[in-house]
Amino acid sequence: MTPARRGRSAAVITLLAVGLVGCFDGIDPGEARLCRIVAVGLSGADAERLSVVATRSSERGAGAEARSTIEIVYEVAAGETRRLHVVGCLFVRPREGDVHPRHLVGVELDGRRMGGERLHLTRRFWLELPESARADPESIAGLSRAPEVPRRLAVALQTAISGLPQAGIYIVLALANALVLGLAGRANLAYGEIAAFGGFGAALGATIAGGTGAPGLALVAGLVAGVWTAWGWAGAAGRTIFEPLASRRAQASLIASLSVALVLGEIARLAQGSGARSGPPLLDAPVALARSADLVVTATPMTLVSVGLASLVAFAVLVGMQQSRFGRAWRAASDDPLAARLLGVDPRRLAVATYGLAGILAGVAGTLVTLAAGGVTHGTGLVMGLKAVIAAILGGSGSLAGAVLAALLIGAVETVWSAVLPIEHRDTAVLVLVSAVLVGRSGGLAGFPDLERRA
Repeated sequence: MTPARRGRSAAVITLLAVGLVGCFDGIDPGEARLCRIVAVGLSGADAERLSVVATRSSERGAGAEARSTIEIVYEVAAGETRRLHVVGCLFVRPREGDVHPRHLVGVELDGRRMGGERLHLTRRFWLELPESARADPESIAGLSRAPEVPRRLAVALQTAISGLPQAGIYIVLALANALVLGLAGRANLAYGEIAAFGGFGAALGATIAGGTGAPGLALVAGLVAGVWTAWGWAGAAGRTIFEPLASRRAQASLIASLSVALVLGEIARLAQGSGARSGPPLLDAPVALARSADLVVTATPMTLVSVGLASLVAFAVLVGMQQSRFGRAWRAASDDPLAARLLGVDPRRLAVATYGLAGILAGVAGTLVTLAAGGVTHGTGLVMGLKAVIAAILGGSGSLAGAVLAALLIGAVETVWSAVLPIEHRDTAVLVLVSAVLVGRSGGLAGFPDLERRA
């Protein structure tokens, strides 16, 4: 890659990171919830007919003088008439040693400021009562504005939303395995553990940046740390172990990858312990998308971010492998390694670059596991890596689009099976499905109809 291209790539990545940080409105869910409860207390008998229309936030000052204002626009229905009201709540950061996480210092209702005595009575005889915690009119954000849908559609939507993050993880990690499988012609079992190491790095990066109070910054820091960690381990393993074994028999490479996976898993167990390692909760407040009577279809912003990031990465890889010089060299070496070498493709450099790109994808997958599932353990990588290898084989050797299709299929089968059938038989069902497909089409979903044998 030329310096100009590297500069453009760095600029694009920087803009995406800055844009990602700016995507979040910064509304503190705890402060917004407290302000909604204040609105309920001020509404009195009309509280049962109260519905939230909008929530706004603003901040002033910095450090110990920082103040934030939450405005709740709500509607009260009285027969055919509907009245809009605005309640504003002013919060200050807690002082050193203060046990209260949020300090409410001022309230305004429709532009009229509440006096100090009434504010004290509101806090003492309403906010501190146990029943006030159950009076939140919008315990799930957007609940009052969620459209009504048929119950079957609501169940289907919630099932699909619940399975999308897992499918996104499978897609990204399946692409990593498909890159290595397509070039070397043999499966690699180490990338699941490399992804787990990326998850550990993401948890560390998100935790360090989480102290700033900016979820977008913590998200970007976790992604950068996770990708960097996995890329480093994948590059080291590729240069020192996998690339030197490229000319050996396939069994040697397979055994080496299994050995690397076991070693990395044991390192993780000894260094991190057997418990889960997680970053701070980021963008985990559920948002209502639809409802059917008492069933509310929800998704967290982190779910949407995870799905969007996985889709963006998969799209970038598929397009980049079609348009870039590296992608053309990879396809040439994947189809005919000898002819590609005769035409000037350096197999060593191509292999190292492929292992590095696969490591970056593994880092993204590990980051998604940490951010979407909340944590990662030393045993996460083995199961995740096996399913990604299965998806790469099912998609077809050398077919990146096939790996994406197979990962989507596996994710859909797991989601539907978990929703309607005993979950303990889920993995068995997936393996039976994969076996049935490969018996009928040995080259995979998008590969050649017949399996090509490589040395």
